[in-house]
Amino acid sequence: MRLELELMGAPQLRLDNRPLTASRRAVIALLAYLAVSELEHPQERHTRESLSTLFWSDYIESKALTNLRHTLWEVTKFIGEGWILAEHETLSLRPDADLKLDVAEFRSLCTEASQESDPALRIPRLVVATSLYRGDFLAGFGLKNAASFNEWAFLKSEQLRGEMTAALEQLVEDYCATAQAESAISYAQRLISMVPLNESAHRQLMQVYVLIDQPAAAIQQYQTLEKLLRKELNLDPQPETRELYRKIRKGGLRHAEPEPPGPLHNLPLQLTTFIGRDKEKDEIGRLLLHNRLVTLIGTGGIGKTRLVLQTGEHLLDHYPHGVWFIPLDSLTDEKMLVQTVASYLGIVKLPDRAILDTLISTLRAKTMLLILDNCEHLLEVCSQLVETLLKNCPEVKILATSRAGLRLEGEALYHVPSLAIPGKSELRSLDELGNTESVRLFTERAALVLSGFEVTKENAGAMIDICNRLDGIPLAIELAAARVDMFNVEEILDQLERSFDLLVSSKRSLSLRHRTLRASIDWSWNLLTNSEHIFMRHLSVFAGGWTLQTAQAVCDCGSLELTSALVAKSLVVVHQEAGHETRYHFHEMVRNYAWEKLIEAGEEELIRDRHLEYFLQMAQQFEPALQGHDQLAWLERIYVERDNIRAALQWAAKTNVQAGLYLSGRLRTFWESYALEGEKRWLLMI
Repeated sequence: MRLELELMGAPQLRLDNRPLTASRRAVIALLAYLAVSELEHPQERHTRESLSTLFWSDYIESKALTNLRHTLWEVTKFIGEGWILAEHETLSLRPDADLKLDVAEFRSLCTEASQESDPALRIPRLVVATSLYRGDFLAGFGLKNAASFNEWAFLKSEQLRGEMTAALEQLVEDYCATAQAESAISYAQRLISMVPLNESAHRQLMQVYVLIDQPAAAIQQYQTLEKLLRKELNLDPQPETRELYRKIRKGGLRHAEPEPPGPLHNLPLQLTTFIGRDKEKDEIGRLLLHNRLVTLIGTGGIGKTRLVLQTGEHLLDHYPHGVWFIPLDSLTDEKMLVQTVASYLGIVKLPDRAILDTLISTLRAKTMLLILDNCEHLLEVCSQLVETLLKNCPEVKILATSRAGLRLEGEALYHVPSLAIPGKSELRSLDELGNTESVRLFTERAALVLSGFEVTKENAGAMIDICNRLDGIPLAIELAAARVDMFNVEEILDQLERSFDLLVSSKRSLSLRHRTLRASIDWSWNLLTNSEHIFMRHLSVFAGGWTLQTAQAVCDCGSLELTSALVAKSLVVVHQEAGHETRYHFHEMVRNYAWEKLIEAGEEELIRDRHLEYFLQMAQQFEPALQGHDQLAWLERIYVERDNIRAALQWAAKTNVQAGLYLSGRLRTFWESYALEGEKRWLLMI
């Protein structure tokens, strides 16, 4: 008996050419997962525990295992015995099962075509391959309460979609190269239907129309593209597209050769403008010139992914074999890393060879840039793979993004900064304010949801405060700007002062961890150890940053090691200045998050008491120090800690009036020296 699985499109099953309809989706999901896994990892056996977690992640273990056993029984009832090898601890497809899988046939044909140098011999293989692609992998299919399986299916869908678009592009080129341009039209149109905003696909179809002497159709195709771009992105076509259109209208192109293929890449088209970062792109480019591994690190939402995409596009001409973007944020199974990288590169496992060996042998003679995006939750396996590729593929360079470095020899770390934020005293005009990176980002994103939005004298002050409140973090600014359809700028600022839950997006294009700023920070929080959780909660008490000494005095745990860990994971920012003690601080959004965790843990009173006690001790040392030779150094030290002292006074006003009087009185000379009248009034307020 032969079982046929068609998974590209809505899933269809046939047994001996007889259509089958499963009563439960879990049956189809299990067969699909085992079949595709067998294709990518032959003879791999899956533990029952891993499969039950994959399909029933929201259930307790015993219930999930019971569901798996019942699904296995239903598979047997559905297609008969002999298809799945079920052992006590593991499951797998039987190696001798007569199974036909459209994904396997599609990839095999694409691989054969890529190894054929003659276009005439490539065409028939690509025609069959593209005919197998009825639609996206498992289109319209999903499981309730099975986030891990749905993520796996989405990743496979994106991989196969990329392979399909590459096959269509090659097929169009091959038909034109063999004087069969008319046959290329339907494939070029299908390519556009899959990637409607990809201008190169539209240019390719325009040139096909020119080859078959249909300039009017080429002009109409340009006009269709122009309307689409303006409607969806509010953009005009690219200069090369407009130039092609101009030549066609003037009759300068007759039976022209197809547009030469541009630089190889799979960089996704960005639907919004990219603000600033010219300096950063140049700095990363220089690092890649002298290093084979560069890792961009920074807190969640700082803009690492957009920056590497822009950098990759900027460097396309430097890598003859392409710039390849490999997103890892949705990958939860570290065993799938090598296969995932290979899939994005269009590399299929060769018979009797491990996929890693196939990957290395394919890349060994290539000059290319690999962009591994979001490595932080797969640090160990990412480090192993990167090290292996760099040692065996001498012309491959790797640009990674992570919230922590890969810790490999020769790795160049680049700390991604926030966008420039405005200072009120520095601004001379609205034009100057509008050109500041963070304000420009807010303005452009706000205009997408509220037509005509702009910086005005009335909203300038609130906009400055918002950008400063959000520390110039691009994701936070974009999420805040998206709310101008509901609130004015002043109301957004007021909401931010209360809670950063305002920063929520409903855009489907954003990954789940970026739809709210809280989710983005959750992503980092969940990667911390218990000791790091405690230390980070305690550090949130510091209102104006801290030194290693103050952290050791106020917080539990060994602060040197834990500070290094939080810095490495991009949760703590280091500020170093010649002649001054190193200070550390959180981005304000991260501090707010950690502060909520402190309150949830019931530790606020304990830590704020310690914080107050530390600054009481500092005040005790302050008065006699004013009589010594280091008076200026002490004044500067107190000035640097002024925000922490204010926080300590606020707590004292609620819990220990005597301590507040003592602290404020001891620092009277400081208040007067720096003309801080507000702090002098604490004596009266308490």
